Order: sequence, then C-alpha cells, then structure tokens
Amino acid sequence: MRDNRNQAIYGTYRWRYKTQPLVLSKNPQCQHIDESGKQCTHEPQAVHHLVDPKDNVALAFDWTNLVAVCFKHHAGGQRGETQDARYCATIGVLEQIYYHKGHTLPSWHPDYRPAQPSDISKLSGTTSSVIDPARIDAALGEWA
Repeated sequence: MRDNRNQAIYGTYRWRYKTQPLVLSKNPQCQHIDESGKQCTHEPQAVHHLVDPKDNVALAFDWTNLVAVCFKHHAGGQRGETQDARYCATIGVLEQIYYHKGHTLPSWHPDYRPAQPSDISKLSGTTSSVIDPARIDAALGEWA
C-alpha cells in the first residue's frame, strides 16, 4: 500500500489522466532491457519511477525519471530503481527522447539499431534531452 506522500502523486488528475496514460501511449512496449541487450516485448502496464517520489518529489512527473514496464518488470513494492535494471529511452511529448543508461532507443523506434556485444558494456550512466515545459503543457492540453 502506498503511503500518503505517494498517494498525493498517484491520486492526482495530472498523474492519473495525463502523465501515466501519455507515458504508456508513447511507449507501447515494455522498456526493460535484459542482460543480452534485448528489449522486453510485452505491453507496458505500469509507469515506473527510477527515483521514487518519496526520495525526490521534484522528479515525480519528470520524463527523465519515468519508464513504461510490464508487470513482470514492475511487480510493485519496488522503491525506485534499486535493482540496477536497464531501460531503453522513454519517448515523450512531441516525440522528445529521454535516454536512460546507454542511449538505447526502443526497438520499435524508426532509428533503432540492435545493440552489439561491445555496446552492452556502455550501458551505464543517465543523460537526458530536455524540452521546454511550456511545450509539454501545450501538448498535454490535447489530452484534457
């Protein structure tokens, strides 16, 4: 069960009707990447925070902190990214790309290229592309 701090995030209109559905619709395949560099092929059913809102509430709606995953890769009760899992980039509003550990695009993306064995060792660190929050709000307005 979520504590009150998380309920304040997950119970909001912004999370339930804008952020979560938009992340899932823009990322139609689980973003988890296995040890061999292959992306999970299941449909995502949850949006996972890489840094738990309990640890940094400022990242609760930050797309650099969100990944769409299937239930197998989000069993619930996990606090942020504690298992050093890897994820392909999150595709966001206006097709903005938010990279996670290794700059890997989703396998369905038109610019995707399969990871080579030497690429797997590069899957560390996190960087992101940034988009103006006003452009995100304008695009989210279409979902209202």
